[in-house]
Amino acid sequence: MLLTDIVNFLGKPYFQAPNCLIYQMDCLEAMLKLPDECINLTVTSPPYNIGKEYEKTLPLDRYLNFGTKFLFTSSTYSALHQDLI
Repeated sequence: MLLTDIVNFLGKPYFQAPNCLIYQMDCLEAMLKLPDECINLTVTSPPYNIGKEYEKTLPLDRYLNFGTKFLFTSSTYSALHQDLI
């Protein structure tokens, strides 16, 4: 998939450079907008919920619910190219 295709699906990125698009948006919502098997690599830094000054600490049940959605949702797997799973 070309970067122009991703822009067509997700809109204007927060930051763009040659061969790089960075979006500041909910990853779960973004992945639902992408076609199946279009991603070859993801780099993530989910919140660790340990009280870092830049993160909002969640109650444990809400944090685990978010982590489960983020890591195991069907949109995560459907967006990843199946040869990589």
